[in-house]
Amino acid sequence: MVDQLQKSIKIHAKSPSAAIKKFLEVYPHAKILGVHPLPQEYESNVLSALKEKWELILSKVELPSVKIFLSQQAELASFNSKKVEIAFSSTWFRMIEMRRLIIENAVKKTFGEQVIVEFHMR
Repeated sequence: MVDQLQKSIKIHAKSPSAAIKKFLEVYPHAKILGVHPLPQEYESNVLSALKEKWELILSKVELPSVKIFLSQQAELASFNSKKVEIAFSSTWFRMIEMRRLIIENAVKKTFGEQVIVEFHMR
């Protein structure tokens, strides 16, 4: 009997179905058990909530140039009461890092001081 090796990876995608598709690209012979298609309404609500919170964060950014840059080159990937993840293209890594404090301040004004802000390249 062969022992099963459990692997976990973090995938950044705009929807659960996109995440599954990316996972299967990385592991083409994998079997995903217990995954059921999510209702379109649920996906729509999640995307709407992300967009709403992202707009709220952007409204708290103090510098107009940073606000415009973020609205064009970054997006809110996920959020909860403990952590906020912002995704952006690797091309803009240096620019994001130079403005990290401004971005973190806007996020903390939206979610509270206790929240952790993580940046991810997409």
